[in-house]
Amino acid sequence: MDIEENKAVVLRVFKNFTLTDIDKALALVADDAVWTLIGEPRRFAYAGAKSKSAFTEQIKGFFSVMAKFRWVPNVITAEDDRVAVEAESFGETADGKKYHNFYHMMFVVRDGKIQAVREYLDPFEILEFTGEMAFPA
Repeated sequence: MDIEENKAVVLRVFKNFTLTDIDKALALVADDAVWTLIGEPRRFAYAGAKSKSAFTEQIKGFFSVMAKFRWVPNVITAEDDRVAVEAESFGETADGKKYHNFYHMMFVVRDGKIQAVREYLDPFEILEFTGEMAFPA
């Protein structure tokens, strides 16, 4: 596949990374793909390299508390089999609690499937949202 086709695969993942189309997004991820959330798992439980099935379980658990969610790619750059994306997410629970995070992601795409992802985000946003970290008043 060429660079434009690889970018198109990644953009389809973003388009389908919603509450109702997550399975379409995950269908674009190879069965043996590794999705790595950068960080130390001993300090941030969501971090580390995950198989597709482990990542699927983690993201569906996160989505289970959301009433709305969208992931927006703001900047996309590609070279060879790599597609880099700067993105934002916007979520909201049924009771109106908001979630907003920023990302940099490096996708490796081969044969029309995501083979690997390295995801950088603000872990404090997740910890505050999940209540795993309280801020002083």
